[in-house]
Amino acid sequence: MGQLIRRCRELVGYVWSKLVRVPYWTDVRWISNSPAARLVILIPLVGYWIILNNHVVEFTRLSRELVGHDPPGDPWRLFATYFGLCGVAVASALYQIYCPNEVKAFPSASAYVAGYFSDISGIEMRRVDLAVENGDQESQRMYALTQEQLARATDSLDDLERRRANVKRNTLQIHYDLWNRSNASVRRAMAVLYRLGFLALAVPSIDIFIRVSRALAKSVLGLV
Repeated sequence: MGQLIRRCRELVGYVWSKLVRVPYWTDVRWISNSPAARLVILIPLVGYWIILNNHVVEFTRLSRELVGHDPPGDPWRLFATYFGLCGVAVASALYQIYCPNEVKAFPSASAYVAGYFSDISGIEMRRVDLAVENGDQESQRMYALTQEQLARATDSLDDLERRRANVKRNTLQIHYDLWNRSNASVRRAMAVLYRLGFLALAVPSIDIFIRVSRALAKSVLGLV
């Protein structure tokens, strides 16, 4: 019993740590880079006209005139869906505005290094060096450790070239990681909006699923 309680506590702690952790840009990249998330950005702009406009409400009244009763469903589902989409839209807009282009273009540091290692110019590489050298404490620490490889004496030109290539590769990875953890406050706000938005969207979906399941059980299985 004590072991079960301990495992439950560990599970709760793990889930809680995931919920409160500020996600990196790459954590939400697969959502925010999708065409659906980009289209959802338009919801706050056209949502009132489409969903809450009085003309649309008038069309729903045709149900009473044609079939003698109001359309099924409660208004709260409509509002939950609308505000859920608005939350996702604002979070997606924050991603499009503040997420660095390096993260938008490459899903990981290894892909970024592979894409730029051979073709990056000396001037661009110098800009990368300056960016990580003057970045946050983590990038400065990692950059200093990387540069120590070049400080060691060697008589072999091949060894020196291998060191330079390794330093270049590591510096590009540090550069990607630096951008991946940039704008922490924006990433925190984006995570909250995504979670609230998807939660608001999930509530009416779960409600409809329960209703459909009950109706199926009642009609097919003869259960209440």
